Amino acid sequence: MAATSSLKPKLIAGAWSAVGGAGIYQVYRHTRDFEAQTPCVVDAVKVLASSSTARAMLGSGDLSIARWARSSVVDHRHGLARAKFEVRGDSGVVHVVMGARRQAKAQEAFQESLEDEEDEEDLKGWRRYFYRPWEIKQQASAWLARRRGGGGPP
Repeated sequence: MAATSSLKPKLIAGAWSAVGGAGIYQVYRHTRDFEAQTPCVVDAVKVLASSSTARAMLGSGDLSIARWARSSVVDHRHGLARAKFEVRGDSGVVHVVMGARRQAKAQEAFQESLEDEEDEEDLKGWRRYFYRPWEIKQQASAWLARRRGGGGPP
């Protein structure tokens, strides 16, 4: 009994260390890939660099995106992106809040490619239920209804 009581704190510390390590890795990946995963961020910084008003606030040196004050949401299905970040210069900081929308023609082409993928999709076995969990619920409900003698839904 004494051996398990001394092992318990070590297991708890190990579990919390693993959770903390996973969280730190996720934050690192998000900050490292922010500019690549968020469309138009680089374009927004270029617009700030060419703006005389922004240059008056930020200074004439190089502009950089702050490492920690950044967040973004990209909705690929609807063609929308939102980002909030800080751009730092030699003499100041600017908070940027931006939104981007995919052009209409590109959005139509994207929607058509999604429909083509759904048509070509031929999932078998458990993968089918992983991508369509409502089907397993329907089949389980029908099976239980048949077992009870009710016939179940069609």
